[in-house]
Amino acid sequence: MGSVLLTGCNQPGGTAVLEFGEHDPLNGGMRALPDTLRSSLEDQFGEFGRLRIESMEPVEIPHQSESNPGTTFYSHRYRLRLTFVDDLDDSQRDAIRAIFDGLHDARENWPRGITVDGHTSDVALGERGASLIFFKEYRYGIEIPAADNPTHCTVWLEFEPPLPIDIDTFASAAAKNAIDFAYAPLQQAFASDHFAVAGPGDPGVDNVSPLQEVRLDFGVVSDAIDMGAGRAGMASSGSQQACNQRVAEAGRPFSFTTGWTFDRVVDAELNFPEGADPPDVP
Repeated sequence: MGSVLLTGCNQPGGTAVLEFGEHDPLNGGMRALPDTLRSSLEDQFGEFGRLRIESMEPVEIPHQSESNPGTTFYSHRYRLRLTFVDDLDDSQRDAIRAIFDGLHDARENWPRGITVDGHTSDVALGERGASLIFFKEYRYGIEIPAADNPTHCTVWLEFEPPLPIDIDTFASAAAKNAIDFAYAPLQQAFASDHFAVAGPGDPGVDNVSPLQEVRLDFGVVSDAIDMGAGRAGMASSGSQQACNQRVAEAGRPFSFTTGWTFDRVVDAELNFPEGADPPDVP
């Protein structure tokens, strides 16, 4: 979260305009409030009384094309207005501010250390985010027709510096639960089998050293539509949304970048009524 602004407004309790780190899929148009996001906000702020939650026009973000200089294209970030219908006292306003500060601190400062087979590094989630992978099977270079075409939900975990081991060693340590993540929620997601580590023998995995990244497999979310020999599959409808939700359900740090929950908030503008005494902003 870049900042929390506090300004005046005419609402009984106040409002919070929230911006999310999620490109709007409707190319800038209004979108319906996701059910999972509504539930998440109610869990976070329900203690402060009645809430009104409304989608807003998304933020338009210009980008300069690298391949076509002089051309500008746009992405969009989803926004909503959260209204606190009931009056808020000073302690409640302080508590609301603390919730947003806590989210910012959690996203920016989660411990990134990892220890595998005595070697240490830092981890980061790959920029590809939650993605779908469809694998075809081959024998002697010939594609094998399959009765079903499972589509896997995956996230890439990157290491900086690279770990001085190969994927075989990493996968072996994962199988023995001998991997130590410094961030407790990530360690819990690993120990709870929210994901598996793609290892030797899995499609698309090269046994190279040093190890720069590994693929985390969150399981099969659907069957792909096979587009024919020599061609990739096409994900069935709803596959990406199902993948996003499954990854987000694994909790932090995945929910910081994937899914529709309060964890996706990257900016907030808090508006308290005139005459209220909001806390200082650093």
